[in-house]
Amino acid sequence: MKYCGVATPFRGIRVYTRCAMGMPGSETALEELMCRVLGDLLFEGGVVKLADDLYCGADTWQALLHNWSRVLHALASNGLHLSPSKTAVCPKTTTILGWVWSEGSLKASPHRVTTLSTCACPSTVKGMRSFIGAY
Repeated sequence: MKYCGVATPFRGIRVYTRCAMGMPGSETALEELMCRVLGDLLFEGGVVKLADDLYCGADTWQALLHNWSRVLHALASNGLHLSPSKTAVCPKTTTILGWVWSEGSLKASPHRVTTLSTCACPSTVKGMRSFIGAY
């Protein structure tokens, strides 16, 4: 395991045990680690990785329990743990990259829709490109 240390005036050197946000290469290292640890589940479709989030799913409760057990076993056998405060099991709704997933259907996030509906009409080509990108 590679370590990143920072010299501080508070009790010496602080060594990170997690990837620090914004550190060059941290997202690539996370991607590689998750592919190594959960590669089989990702290939089978039991787990989906979007940015730095994991989504475990299935068509039945029994299959979901099986997939979830495999995820927890794979993480534990590699010395990885989930943060309890960031772990949601079987949520009725969740936000995924600006979209709201609710019991099998997707719709635009109200936050995104409000922003687009209240913005001024673009008056330049650059403004139009920004609007289309946001849409």
